[in-house]
Amino acid sequence: MLYIGRIEGEGCECAWAYLNETAGSTSEKSPGARWDAINFIVGDWNFEKMITMVLFILGKFKEAKRMYEQQSGVFQDLDSSLPAAITSEWRNESTAPRKIGKKWTSVYFGNGDWGKSLEETLRQEEPADEPETFKNSQAKLENALDKLRVDASQLKPSSTPRQHNSINDRRKLMIARVATHRSERERFMGALGDPDHPESERVSSADVEYSELGLPSAYQSSTLIDGNCITAAQAEASLRRLTCDDSLKTVRHLLGAKSLALRYKRKNLTGERATTRAEKLLKDLREQVDKAKRRYSRSRDALLQLDLLGSDIRIYQELKAEHLKMLSDYLENESGAVGQGSREIAWIWRTEAASNSEDWMIDALKVEWFRARQRAKQWEEELILLKREAVMTLKSFQHEQREWNERSKQAGLPPGMAEYASRKSKFFEKLASDAHFHGKSIVSDPIVSLEWATSQWPNSVEYSD
Repeated sequence: MLYIGRIEGEGCECAWAYLNETAGSTSEKSPGARWDAINFIVGDWNFEKMITMVLFILGKFKEAKRMYEQQSGVFQDLDSSLPAAITSEWRNESTAPRKIGKKWTSVYFGNGDWGKSLEETLRQEEPADEPETFKNSQAKLENALDKLRVDASQLKPSSTPRQHNSINDRRKLMIARVATHRSERERFMGALGDPDHPESERVSSADVEYSELGLPSAYQSSTLIDGNCITAAQAEASLRRLTCDDSLKTVRHLLGAKSLALRYKRKNLTGERATTRAEKLLKDLREQVDKAKRRYSRSRDALLQLDLLGSDIRIYQELKAEHLKMLSDYLENESGAVGQGSREIAWIWRTEAASNSEDWMIDALKVEWFRARQRAKQWEEELILLKREAVMTLKSFQHEQREWNERSKQAGLPPGMAEYASRKSKFFEKLASDAHFHGKSIVSDPIVSLEWATSQWPNSVEYSD
């Protein structure tokens, strides 16, 4: 069709996919019959494309609009989570490829060293000694109870007596710590009775690792107000936010370390001893990640139960297993994959809860910042192209209508040809009317601006039966 471009690579060569199904029947025909059959098939295909073009463009425009809004939101979220001083520098950088040594690169790739050494990270995440206060003692007690729960759950009937005795000895020590905590809690909070928050987790077990600590988050707001414990609730909320921030920072450091450790192992390690040592370090890392995830989830649940700030539920999102993805994996396997126009980086890498202060994090997020911006730009370009196609489709139908109308008025036509040309003209006039009706919403949509399309679009298209 005149004026109409190729959408998604559709061209005359695509007709051969349809012709493959007829190869068996056309191979026995004469050259002339085969030529006629092929023309009929391609002509039918073109006719179907022509009469459904407007609805096809309309559907594509709705899809592109949805994806543009989604990817623009993804980029804006990432952009707002990064310091303005850094992103302002990135906006002025060129996206053109450049050659460093013998290797071509660009802002869409980065240096690829997205993480710290595994040993350094594991040492860094070891808990430091802190002065003992009621606030940090309750946090340490929660962590100790969590570790005891995990270790106790791993006991099996086949476990050795020594393993069972070790857990029982730890339980005895934990009973004394829980009793000390409860006496301290009563000194700070008074006697509030049993926890009454409906979302507070309760486990029916006599084992000390499932003890209820009776913190403010385990009580309803009305109970805390009646007991004059709002100050204690605010203190716990402050501690929970700090714990969530620290847990997210730990998770990101550990995932970055895992990235480099796996890459180093694949490239350099050989031999049983070296591989075994690397596997043990990776196992320690996975345990640390799971531990930090549980710590974050406990603090987040308690923070949301306190419900003191409406922004907490937005900042501290649920941490799921699929979010614990190495940043390098996302950048190398998903974000950089061809045709991935709807990808979104895991929220833990773009949250405002924990700053991205490490150089490797900044470099990795810079890569994703440019890719996210480019994805939004490409969907915007798709919208502009579809607006253009809507105008060109209408112009094509109007052109065909005028051409057939002129042919119907020529002198000396064979009998019936004038009537045929007139009916053809009316056919394209109806297509033009339908194109104007459906395309008006595309051209007038303010999501993207294309002045040429607006100026070329007629106010009305006449059609008479």
